[in-house]
Amino acid sequence: MTAGHICFYVRTPIGRFGGLPSMVRADDLGTIPLRALMAQSADVDWRSMP
Repeated sequence: MTAGHICFYVRTPIGRFGGLPSMVRADDLGTIPLRALMAQSADVDWRSMP
């Protein structure tokens, strides 16, 4: 098994209950931190991940 390490962290947008983020689908909201992590880790070959 390949070991994984957490090197960065980011958060999704937050807002009041029923506010703007509630109009965004959960899977679309999840792409925000993933894209940010990928941008911060530009030297990682993301295509080689299992």
